[in-house]
Amino acid sequence: MDSSPPTPPEPAEPADTVEGLRARLRRSEDRFHAAAGGMLDAFYLLDAVRDAEGTIIDFRFTELNENGADIIGRRRADVIGQRLCELLPINRERGYFELYARVVESGEPMLREDSFAEADGIHASWLQFQAVKVGDGVAIHTKNITQRKRQEHETQRLYNELRMIFNAVPALIFFKDCHNNVLRVNQAVADLMGMPLDRIEGRSTEELFPEEAASYYADDMDVLKSGVAKLGYVEKQTLPSGKRIWLRTDKSPLYDADGEPLGVLAVVTDITEQRQSALQAAVLEKAVEERQAMGRNLHDGIGQQFTGVRMLIEKVRRQVKRGEVPKLSALDEIAEVVASASTEVRRMISGLTPERIAVEELPVALGQVASNVQNFYGVPATSRCMPVVGVLQEEAANHFLAMAQEAAINAARHADAELIEIELLVDDAALVLSVTDDGCGTSCEGSGMLDSESTGRGMQILGYRASEVGGRLEIGRPGSSGSPLPTGSGRGTCVRVTVPR
Repeated sequence: MDSSPPTPPEPAEPADTVEGLRARLRRSEDRFHAAAGGMLDAFYLLDAVRDAEGTIIDFRFTELNENGADIIGRRRADVIGQRLCELLPINRERGYFELYARVVESGEPMLREDSFAEADGIHASWLQFQAVKVGDGVAIHTKNITQRKRQEHETQRLYNELRMIFNAVPALIFFKDCHNNVLRVNQAVADLMGMPLDRIEGRSTEELFPEEAASYYADDMDVLKSGVAKLGYVEKQTLPSGKRIWLRTDKSPLYDADGEPLGVLAVVTDITEQRQSALQAAVLEKAVEERQAMGRNLHDGIGQQFTGVRMLIEKVRRQVKRGEVPKLSALDEIAEVVASASTEVRRMISGLTPERIAVEELPVALGQVASNVQNFYGVPATSRCMPVVGVLQEEAANHFLAMAQEAAINAARHADAELIEIELLVDDAALVLSVTDDGCGTSCEGSGMLDSESTGRGMQILGYRASEVGGRLEIGRPGSSGSPLPTGSGRGTCVRVTVPR
C-alpha cells in the first residue's frame, strides 16, 4: 500500500483574472500539442494569407505535428511560419491551394486521395487529405495510405488475373447466390447471350431465363441443402434471343468460412452441336443399316423370287418353242410370285425415313403410317391427331412423324401385336405423342435419353428426336403412361413423347 502523502491539488486560478485565462490557455495548448503529437497521422494548421482586396493568395503554417513534418521532409521548427505554396509548390501545381481556399470560403470540408512520386518531395506514395475550416484557415488531417493502396492494387491485379483466367474458360460459368440472383458470369456466357457482362451480373434468374428460372432455383436449393454437387445433367435452355440450346451442367455448393451457404457455382457446357451431330450420326447409321437390310432382303427374298419367275418364264418359253400351249396355272404362278415381290418392296420402302411434310399434313401422314402398318405387316393400326397448326413448327412436325413411324413399325416387326394405336394429343400444358401396342412388351422400359448400349438404333434415334423437340421419351406398359389399350390386359408397350408447351 502506498504510504506517500497525496499530491496536493494545483491552486485554482480565478477564471476572471488575466492569469487565470492565461493558465487555462496554456493547459489547452498543452493538451492540443499532446493530442497532435500523439496522432499516428499527419496534422497541419494553416491560416489564410490574403492580399489587400481580401483574396486568399496563400496559406501559412501555424502548427503541425512531427508526422506532418516527416511527410514533407522538413523539421517542424523550420516549417512553422512558412507559406504553403512557397515551401511546397506542388500544392499549387496539383490544385490543392484552390481546394483549401474553397474550404475556407464555403465552409464545406474536402476529402481527396492522391499519389506522389519521389521527385514531388513527399515522403509517401499515397496520401489521403481531409481539410476542414478553422477560423480563417484550414485544419488538414493527412493519412499515409500507401500500404492500403498497395494492397488494393495487388487485390485488383489478382482480380484481373482471375478474371482473365475465368473468361478464358470456354465453358459457361455462373456464380449465383441463395436467392436465385446471378452474381458473376464469364465472357463465354456474355457471348452466348449476346449481352455485356454488366447487363447480366447482378440480375435475377427470372429476368434472364424466365421459362427455366423456377427449375434452376429448385436444383440450386437441392444442391445447397444436400451439400452434394450435382454433375453431368442435361437440360434445354431458351436464350433471351429465343434460341433454344442444350446444356450439360455441373453444380457445386459454395460456403463461407463459417459454413454458411454463399450460393452455387454452375459450370455449363453447350452441347447443342454435339447432340445434333449425334442425331445426324445415328440417322446416318440407321440409313446404312436400312440399306444393308434392304440388300439382304433383295438378295435373300426378292432375288430368290425373281429367280423363280425367271425359271417359270423359261419353262413357258420352251413350251411355246415346241408349239405347245402354256398351261394357265404356270402364268398364274408367275403373277403370284411377282405380286408377292411387289408387296415385299412396298413393305421395305414403308420402313424408310419418311419424306418431309408441312405442319398441316401431319394428321394425314400419321394416318398413312397406320395404313402402311396394317397393309404391309398385317397388324391393325389406328391414328388420331388433334390440330397442330400454330402449335408445331415444321421441323418439329417432321420429328413427330418420324418418331411415330419408328415406334409403330418397330412394334409391327417385333412385338407380335394385334393392335397398334398412334395418338398425338394437344392441351394447354403439353403435346403428347403415344404409340401403344398390345404385343409382347419390351426390355427398354424407362425414360429420358436412351443409349446405344442398352437399346437398338431405332430407339436411340427416338430418344434423340424427342430431345430435339424439347420433349421427354418414356417407354412403359400401357396404363402406366399414355392411353391404355381397350383390352386392359397390361401386355404390350407404350412409347410416349411429352413436349411441354
